[in-house]
Amino acid sequence: FRYLVNTHPHEDHLGSLDAVVLAYPVEQAYLSPREHTTKSYENLLGALEEKNVPTSVPSPGDSFALGGAQITVLSPDPDADYDEINDWSLVLLAEYGDVRYLLMGDAETPVETDLLESGADLSADVLKVGHHGSSTSSKRDFLQAVSPDYAVITCDYTESAGAPHDEVAARLEELEIPVLRTDLSGVLTLHTDGRDVSVETERQAAGQKQEGLVKSRGTEEKRSTGFCSAMRDFDGLSVRKFGKSIGKHGHCVKFVDDIVKNGLKKSSKSNTISYIKIRIMEGYPS
Repeated sequence: FRYLVNTHPHEDHLGSLDAVVLAYPVEQAYLSPREHTTKSYENLLGALEEKNVPTSVPSPGDSFALGGAQITVLSPDPDADYDEINDWSLVLLAEYGDVRYLLMGDAETPVETDLLESGADLSADVLKVGHHGSSTSSKRDFLQAVSPDYAVITCDYTESAGAPHDEVAARLEELEIPVLRTDLSGVLTLHTDGRDVSVETERQAAGQKQEGLVKSRGTEEKRSTGFCSAMRDFDGLSVRKFGKSIGKHGHCVKFVDDIVKNGLKKSSKSNTISYIKIRIMEGYPS
């Protein structure tokens, strides 16, 4: 991996990352300024040290290149005084050509307010919604400033907080922002050539109007990817989401250790991780 970014030291954002570091070469790691005392966090630090991975804590304005894309850190300031660990999430702006992705981690409304007051250009084609769509994030003026073509919410049916919250979903609908959710559509891949964004979903969500914007992959292709190797028959399960049946449209989960091959042991406890892939296609014309 060229880069490893851990937005903040909560279990659902770093669980088993140590196994990934031990299994694959990593050229550079970026961590949140906020440290933690959990075993998973200590395991990650230990793996980075064991593999001699250069590790740094970026500040707002720092940037790094990924192919033809530029990734810029917008938050947090290392001298900030946020109380919640979520607000210490690394907020990243990925730009390729004319396309912008704003990745909020679990940042909540205090960070959104600071970003708005900073005067930074927050407009983006794709917004990775903060804190899994919880009511602690995504206030109206922030969403209006970003004005994305897509709002992506990473969540699953095990979310104890019940995310995404109804008020956030209603706010996005009122602002006419199309929403993509990993609990309904599985793995999301957002492609860009620097001009347009296309979306590929693992499956089509119930009632979702795709109309050429979203391509739903078939079951056989899904199985061949290995992303859901532990959940091959998941589409046939009936699961319940916060007391409401969602039938066959459950969330595709990825066990981090599924991608760690060759019999490597699983480090720390299993985590179900909802995730998106951002795929940048090189060759954007200058």
